[in-house]
Amino acid sequence: MGIYQYKARGMDGKTVSGTGEAADPSSMQRRLREKGLYCYEIKETGQEKSAFSARKLKPETAASFCRKLAVLLGSGIPVEKALGLCQESEKDAYLKSVLLKLTGELQKGKSLSQAMKEIKRIFPAFLVSMIEAGEASGAMDKIFIKLADHYEEEAEIRGKIQIVMIYPCILATVSIAAAVFLLTVVLPGFIRIFGDMELPLITRCMIALGSLLEERGFFIAGFCGILALIFYKAMENEKIRIRVHGGILAVPVLGDFFNLVYTARFALTFSALLENGVGVLKSLDIAGNVLGNSYIQKKLKDSGEAVGKGQQLSKSLSDAQIFTSSFVSIVAVGEEAGNLEQILSDAGHHYEKEITRLAGKITAILEPMMILIMGGMVGVIVLSIMIPIFHMYSQLL
Repeated sequence: MGIYQYKARGMDGKTVSGTGEAADPSSMQRRLREKGLYCYEIKETGQEKSAFSARKLKPETAASFCRKLAVLLGSGIPVEKALGLCQESEKDAYLKSVLLKLTGELQKGKSLSQAMKEIKRIFPAFLVSMIEAGEASGAMDKIFIKLADHYEEEAEIRGKIQIVMIYPCILATVSIAAAVFLLTVVLPGFIRIFGDMELPLITRCMIALGSLLEERGFFIAGFCGILALIFYKAMENEKIRIRVHGGILAVPVLGDFFNLVYTARFALTFSALLENGVGVLKSLDIAGNVLGNSYIQKKLKDSGEAVGKGQQLSKSLSDAQIFTSSFVSIVAVGEEAGNLEQILSDAGHHYEKEITRLAGKITAILEPMMILIMGGMVGVIVLSIMIPIFHMYSQLL
């Protein structure tokens, strides 16, 4: 199969251009003739190899895609035509190529879920499983509405994580840049003014640090880059990744925040899967993959094995010790009442509100802390300059 770019003329004389997937140019031309179009120029774009880099859809992109499909399917438009309309109106080149590939798979007689499985590592298992459930029930438009709502909530949670993580990183970067500028540009200018005078210890330390940065700055930056690369490669090892992800959850305050995030995402994902007829074991497996934490994923896998042997879900989660006792109690109540999916959905939305509250609290703590650290770093450097200046001034009086 190849992707072809074509120019054609319709019966009304108007020129039409676009792209399409076909086995060969003749098949593409034949398909266009069936639509009443005469193709006068066609060429293979070679996008099939370059367009797909196994990049999963972002929650924002998935939400927009699902919302469009929900509207089109709800209007009675068939899936294949709905995908074609989405593909024509899509501005994102990557998603456009993905939709084109999906349409090609549907034209072979495959279902939408089967077509998504064919395009490996792009569509999340959660999305595919939900669509499978929708195909079985015949309520595809309702499934896509639920998917759109889910990914919008996922994007919102992701945004709150970014606020907590990015803000301190920006302040830290600004602090380091300001300190390096003062040590390597401002401080050397004052050294010439001081001449041969006896300098205090703090000034001598700052001068030595500035000289080190000037002479070995690139070496230090390169060394830090190598360490980052080693860490990145080490994270590809499953055992190391599990330990690191488990360690993150043990960090005071920040660990509580991420634990809350993972609890909310698990509750919302697991409840959505159960509500649409996906089995408990498969739902646990999919929810573990969705969370993005290898430590919790392993624990949920162990819980799934325990449930498979007949243990209650709440007991297996309690033994895993990955969620709070209050959440495990909620699961136990849901099991006893027989409405686990509804209770978990309500709990997930409650935890979303808690995430907002805790994110604000962490930001409120980090902001003054980072400002104090930044002020302290700059203050020490300024002090190392001002002390000799005051000493020179006192000698002149």
